[in-house]
Amino acid sequence: MKTSHVWIIVIVVAFFGLVWSLSKDRAPSEEPNAEGEEQTQMEQKMEETKATTVKTSTETNINKPLLESGTAEDTARYSQLVKEYETRRVQFDANCRVNSPNSTFKNNTAVMFDNRSADTKIITVGGVDYNFPAYGYKIINIAGIDLPANVSIDCNGVVVETFLIQK
Repeated sequence: MKTSHVWIIVIVVAFFGLVWSLSKDRAPSEEPNAEGEEQTQMEQKMEETKATTVKTSTETNINKPLLESGTAEDTARYSQLVKEYETRRVQFDANCRVNSPNSTFKNNTAVMFDNRSADTKIITVGGVDYNFPAYGYKIINIAGIDLPANVSIDCNGVVVETFLIQK
């Protein structure tokens, strides 16, 4: 009978030791902040990662990097944009080959991405996917946090270009 009491005491002590150990390992970032909100370590790590990742948006409006979108069917507007973005235009042909007069951009620069193919494409700019219709274009603001930074450009899942973003 004494051995069963000893085992019960050992189990209870082990349980409380485990609870104490887990509460001691709790990171400060998991404690409620001044506003009373809880933030887990994972959320904090994700925020830190985002802060050092190249953004494809303006720093003032980070959630809206896409400035304009359309197709070449609106010929007047398309022609105007081709002139306006002459040195900041990235064209993709049917085989996802890139034709761009520039591979270095200043931070917070609007760049025209132009699908010159009859096929739809998924163009990824700095980790953000954009669906391009046939002969579609998008004006996307390119920006970075830690500069200089490289932004990879993928076409249908294949890296086809890398741009340098500078201050």
